[in-house]
Amino acid sequence: MAINTTQWQDFKIDVRLKLAALWTSIMFFYVYADLLGFMQAKALGQLLDRNLGPFGPITQGALLGIAVMLAVPSSMIFLSLALKASHSRWTNIVVGVIYTLIAIGTLIMPSWFYYKFYETLEAAFCMGVVWCAWKWPRSVARNS
Repeated sequence: MAINTTQWQDFKIDVRLKLAALWTSIMFFYVYADLLGFMQAKALGQLLDRNLGPFGPITQGALLGIAVMLAVPSSMIFLSLALKASHSRWTNIVVGVIYTLIAIGTLIMPSWFYYKFYETLEAAFCMGVVWCAWKWPRSVARNS
């Protein structure tokens, strides 16, 4: 007697798509953490006083630095898909390690629990980027 079982169809997801999805998630964590930060009265007051709290006054240089820091992971969404496999792999490893260290560095700074939660997610997902890129499957080249 045969028993019919139903299984969900599962597709192998390309490593490039996994990396792009990880970087996209990281960017959403940045946006939501900053958005929730605006709900803190002290944060709004500091912004109105043109101050970035522990990072000092809001200047063109400070805003440019923040813009560059956020542009890199934003760009990694595209670069993970567009670069040659070997370049994408190493770029994701290097940038993933750097941004893991940044997340851990900001995680140890005094902050609210919601921010520590997002920083923990950022660090975990950045480590996921490194792991995914490190374990990138190899294919065997065939000589014809």
